[in-house]
Amino acid sequence: MEESVRNCSYCGAQTVTPYRCSGCGSYFCRQHRLPEQHDCVAIRKPTREKPSPRRGGLARLLAKVAVFLVALGAALYLLDMFGVVDLQDLVEYIQGFVAEFT
Repeated sequence: MEESVRNCSYCGAQTVTPYRCSGCGSYFCRQHRLPEQHDCVAIRKPTREKPSPRRGGLARLLAKVAVFLVALGAALYLLDMFGVVDLQDLVEYIQGFVAEFT
C-alpha cells in the first residue's frame, strides 16, 4: 500500500493520512478534517444581502402610488388642456397626432 504525504490546506502540516473534505475537496490533517474546523466554503453562512428591488414593504408601495397619482394628475391636466373629454376623443387625438408624423 502506497502512502501519500500531503500538506493540510488549513495549517500546512504534513500528514501521511490526509482527509479529503467532501464539501470543498481540499485535503486536511486530522485536526482540521471536519468542515467546521477549516472554515469550509460548503458550510459558510451567506452574508446579508441587500434587499431585492421587489421587496420594500409599505414604503415602496406608497412611493409607487405617489408616482402614479402625479402621473395621473399630469395626464388629466393635459387631457383638459387639449379639450379631451372622453376616451373616444383621446383616441382620435392620438390618431391625428400620429398621422402628422407618418
